[in-house]
Amino acid sequence: MPEPVEVIIGIRVFEEPQRLHATLQALAAHTAVPHRLLLLGDGPDAETSAALSTLADIEQSSTTEHLGGASCFNRLTMYPAARAYVLLESGARPGPDWLDRLLATMMRTPGCGIAGPSTNRSSNQQCLFPGRGTEANEQPPDDIAMARLAARRFGHLARPLVPRLDLADFCYVVSRETVDGVGPADESYGPGPCWEMDYNIRAYRAGITALWVCAAWVGRAPVGKREAEDHAILGVRNRQRYADTFCLKVAHKATSYPSPVVSPRMPLQQLRPLPLPDLSLPAPQKFPREPRRYTPIEGSPLASCIMPTAERRAFVPRAIAHFLAQDYAPRELIVIDDGTDSIRDLIPNDERIRYVRLSAKSTIGAKRNHACRLAAGPYILHWDDDDWYPSDRIRRQVAALQLPDVEACGSSELYYFEPKTEMAYRYHYRGGDSPVWFGGLAYLRSAWERHPFDDLQMGEDVRFLGHIAPAHRHDLHDPALIVATLHPGNTSPKHLNNPCWLREDAQRLTAWMAEHERRMLTPHVRCIMPTRNRRAFIPLALACFQTQEWPNKELVIVDDGEQAVEDLVARVENVRYLRLDCRHSIGEKRNLACAHSSGSYIVHWDDDDWHAPNRISRQVEPLMNGAHDLSGLNMQFLLEVQAGAFWQISGQLHGRMFVGDVLGGTLTFARKVWLDGARYPDTNLAEDAGLIRNAQAMGKQLLRLENGGEYIYMRHPGNTWQFEPGGFIDPGGWRRGEAPAGFSPALLQRYRAASRQVALAG
Repeated sequence: MPEPVEVIIGIRVFEEPQRLHATLQALAAHTAVPHRLLLLGDGPDAETSAALSTLADIEQSSTTEHLGGASCFNRLTMYPAARAYVLLESGARPGPDWLDRLLATMMRTPGCGIAGPSTNRSSNQQCLFPGRGTEANEQPPDDIAMARLAARRFGHLARPLVPRLDLADFCYVVSRETVDGVGPADESYGPGPCWEMDYNIRAYRAGITALWVCAAWVGRAPVGKREAEDHAILGVRNRQRYADTFCLKVAHKATSYPSPVVSPRMPLQQLRPLPLPDLSLPAPQKFPREPRRYTPIEGSPLASCIMPTAERRAFVPRAIAHFLAQDYAPRELIVIDDGTDSIRDLIPNDERIRYVRLSAKSTIGAKRNHACRLAAGPYILHWDDDDWYPSDRIRRQVAALQLPDVEACGSSELYYFEPKTEMAYRYHYRGGDSPVWFGGLAYLRSAWERHPFDDLQMGEDVRFLGHIAPAHRHDLHDPALIVATLHPGNTSPKHLNNPCWLREDAQRLTAWMAEHERRMLTPHVRCIMPTRNRRAFIPLALACFQTQEWPNKELVIVDDGEQAVEDLVARVENVRYLRLDCRHSIGEKRNLACAHSSGSYIVHWDDDDWHAPNRISRQVEPLMNGAHDLSGLNMQFLLEVQAGAFWQISGQLHGRMFVGDVLGGTLTFARKVWLDGARYPDTNLAEDAGLIRNAQAMGKQLLRLENGGEYIYMRHPGNTWQFEPGGFIDPGGWRRGEAPAGFSPALLQRYRAASRQVALAG
């Protein structure tokens, strides 16, 4: 019997032996985890067979026929003593710590049975740095640099990939328990694609989670000649088989699934015992569902805010409210409480907030370490319970931590306010060019892992920062990063007669805080704008957004056009731009925008229409009492742009044209509607109507509002939905109208010019 082994790595080999050599070199250089290695010959060509014959010191299992990835996977998983299997394609180049990161994520995530890394070539989201070394005449990317960049950007972030966003098979890590539960791969896909999609969906239906471990890096070689031929011959057939297998039953066109096709089990050579220490993996985890921790759905890295607290009941609600008001979406707050009076009753029911109640008193340094150990993000921010925070604090500090060579950031200048005396101060560190003290401290989790906090009640942050080289500290020099509170319960004493403390205008500071608080505590609205090849309309849409009266808002633009418009939005406040590298339907783009939203309400913001300054207020305020979940305006104002003609339609015709009797471009809804499962269909037409139907089927309530001039629906040659105003469906239902107040002749000319430019470009 072969001795037990924790991990077996199998390399699928069938063409271009230089690919195999590149993989073996990368494995030798970057794989510290003890493992056994198996070469899986998949009908290799003559040159590759000759190369395999020179590698007799490595265990091999080959077939003379070219059977495909599923066959290689099944041969790899025949060895029953392993805890985990790794299927690598020949030519894959693992980067530093690749396997450590993949296995560690699988171990610490309940229910995770499949994992994969980031790469430079893939049709799914794993393609972190597309186009690098993917052409035959290009140099491969620097895998060490790519691995470091992925680790810096993503830290411990892992994202679940569900069917249709499946993990690819170039580096496919599967637990023994998953193999036992799901069974063998379906070999009927042959050497073509989709076998791994088949396996992923079977695992998904068994309750097994598949995770993309973003910081793990495995580079890929360009597409090989035989691989390209396999995909060309079998791609369409295999996609059809996948659809027939897993979609027909759902559509009630089949009553059962076809059984996977598996070749007879081939005898696997006994793996030679290797002098390697055992890898200490925990026992395989069972798959009963456990409460899921907060997992960000955004591509941006998770920011973990840590708040040690004790006897601060009066301050805690404000600290939590300011966390919830942050405009950076992927965030979590970890509260560590060792006070005599538990504050559990103050913690809202929000998946982003975790409360830990300690049974014994602890120092602030120890509580910070406890919180850092629980932190899931690569970036950690101190969130002191008694301070005041503007809504952009997390976003600004995450941006600073993403700068090259930055490990910690904060501000050596800070505002302080003393409520008892209504006095304000500005603290300015004067200890030199490289401060060893920062207010609003934020840092890389990796920096904390190297030097945890000392077990101190005071000064633990100064000592921690002292371990970080001055060249790796970034000073924001912004006293408004936070406003610290002076009160009798401060942990460290403040010597206000020190030259570092300067008096500030308290009235000016409190007025600024009050205005910012008003904006923060107004419900956060995210406007979503899918766009494609509408460059000339973008400045008009941005101008409408910037003039909105609603204070707490953000615009998310999702663009899959041939020409990016990032340059038009780069300097516009509160605008987030998501650039897609392949074409998506409008429905898909709306779903992506919703996934990248953290506000309380979502507002459609069509790129070619006009929005009055009160449009957000008009549609969001009626939803705030909770009686309705969605709102929409009717189409009282339709503008034929080139003709300069306004139209209105009768109520009966309006109801026939628009689902819910509201104009889809005006749809506004509580974000909870989307979180509860209502989705846009994957289509370019009537996707808004699809969401309304889905929401109403869930019992959500739609409120129809009269359009008093808040929205103009523009008709031009580039519209997605083409119809002729004045005659569509029922000519008798149309009548000419007038422009609403606020829409000037000058604006009409700008929309005409934009329409002409879009028509010429298209």
